[in-house]
Amino acid sequence: MKINIYRIIFTLSLAATPALFAMNKKKAVTESFRSTIQKAQELTLNQERNKATQLLVQEIEKELKNPLAQQELKKELLNLSELFYTEKAQRTFELGRSLSINEPDAGLDKYTEALNLEPGNLKILKELARGYLFKGDCSKSLEISKDALLQNPYSVDFFLIRIQSKVCLGSIEDFEAEMANPFVDKELVSSYLETAKAQYFIAQEKYAQALSSLGKVKLTKFPEAYYWRGLAKSKLGQSPTTEYESYIELCKEPRSKLRLNFPQEPRTCKESKVIERKLEQLKSESAG
Repeated sequence: MKINIYRIIFTLSLAATPALFAMNKKKAVTESFRSTIQKAQELTLNQERNKATQLLVQEIEKELKNPLAQQELKKELLNLSELFYTEKAQRTFELGRSLSINEPDAGLDKYTEALNLEPGNLKILKELARGYLFKGDCSKSLEISKDALLQNPYSVDFFLIRIQSKVCLGSIEDFEAEMANPFVDKELVSSYLETAKAQYFIAQEKYAQALSSLGKVKLTKFPEAYYWRGLAKSKLGQSPTTEYESYIELCKEPRSKLRLNFPQEPRTCKESKVIERKLEQLKSESAG
């Protein structure tokens, strides 16, 4: 019996075709998002930041069922949106960060100068927005966050700044609706969000709910959690002395260290002088 080697090869090739097709399709998908990343990098070489980020956002929307592609595209989006094109802009930005520790207004001036050198750089915009939050100019920080989220809707930092700004302005009608944002990983900033939620509840005179939110804060030695817990307790007619004492003690750390430990809450320990006076008053009333 003769074996027809050609028939065997043909039969095997037919059997292998679906698997080969699937492999080639998967390879094509992988090459597609990686080629998009390469195109975005090429646009970056020409300092076309908006075009590069828009291209990546569009590709992310196409790759909703590909976790690997999503991860790599979002990482590249973050990198390219915050990349410095010039040494001058980066030096000006770093000077702003240094000045902002003790001279917030001077820091804002330098951030603005750096942004004029590199419009749309989200790293600069992030610190500029936080600087305005620290000053209490929350409408400006909200405006910055809106523009930044158009460029990178997956930025958890700007999502947080948006929430913080709206809470500061008292303009959140439905906190849960704001929190339903599907684009960001909220777990990364959960403690800051719970603190913002507590502020929202306090503004709504829901003090028990504020305390419940603050009980979910995972950051250890976070002064703002003690500050808002003390405020909520005082509104409930309870003594805030213990919380305020902890707040003051934690706020003895240098501002540079506080910013390093809690970079996503620029208002950390801003009320320390006010609470020192309040604590003295509480102790005086207790002694009298």
